[in-house]
Amino acid sequence: MSDNLPIHDLWIHPLALEDEGGVCTWHVLDFDDHVLSRLGSLQALRLLAGTRTPFRVHDTCDEVWGLIEGEANCVWHDLRDGSPSYDTIHRMKLAQPTTLLAPFGVAFGIKAVGGPALLVRVMTLSDEEAGQARVLSWPAGD
Repeated sequence: MSDNLPIHDLWIHPLALEDEGGVCTWHVLDFDDHVLSRLGSLQALRLLAGTRTPFRVHDTCDEVWGLIEGEANCVWHDLRDGSPSYDTIHRMKLAQPTTLLAPFGVAFGIKAVGGPALLVRVMTLSDEEAGQARVLSWPAGD
């Protein structure tokens, strides 16, 4: 799923699900994925239908998001000077459990559609270490 994406370094994969005797485990991120260099923070979020996260960008912190339940619209905007995809905006609707990367320097936001959405957010730095993220206006039409 990560091939031919319009933003350099973007990573999007379906979540692997294991169901063993009624215990469901979604593998949001595994060591072998080689996506994050370290773990700084892990959060679980529930977005009510129609709500969205701030559209923000970290200058030094990568974020991996896992959509566990629900549907969501995602938006990325590459703001990295010198990136081959600088100023590219990418939109994607997620309707199944999915893992995705918001690289540092790429603004990202997610909106629950059709009902609530359950998400996991993993960051390479804690909010305190990463400093204040820049919060931007959502792109028009989102």
